[in-house]
Amino acid sequence: MVALTQVGSLASRLGTVTTSLLTDSFLRLLDTVFSGLLHPKFAVRLAAAACLRQICVAVPSVLTPLTVKCGEALESYKGSQEAVSGYSAGLAALLGAVSATPNGIPHTRGKIIFNCGEELIRSAGQTQKAGLSEERTRAGWLLIGAIMSLGSSVVRGLLPR
Repeated sequence: MVALTQVGSLASRLGTVTTSLLTDSFLRLLDTVFSGLLHPKFAVRLAAAACLRQICVAVPSVLTPLTVKCGEALESYKGSQEAVSGYSAGLAALLGAVSATPNGIPHTRGKIIFNCGEELIRSAGQTQKAGLSEERTRAGWLLIGAIMSLGSSVVRGLLPR
């Protein structure tokens, strides 16, 4: 957890120089941070999500690809309580980074993430595991809440749902 916090802080201080750390195939920094999203401890998953946010603020060009990666991973592993918790926290943190980056994310990404949150809420009642049902509900509402940070241009079209 402390290491993830320090990596995020380092990324913030280095700014776009962090790009060289992200592209280093030996270091595999993003793979390490993403593995933190699957950790059994909730605090580590949150630290990994915060680290992703700081990396995206430092290197805005990775924001959209990381939202895609988190969304795909959440979709693939929605049978795992840790994965649902970690990847939804990661997506929420990335959505929080949008306002701190110059270009943001494509408009359709917000709609896709909203759909993912809505699907998590709907599927929560269909699962047999009590813990997974609760986590899907929490994750769905977390994503929908994070979408609100994208502003009225995105939210306005989603409100009727």
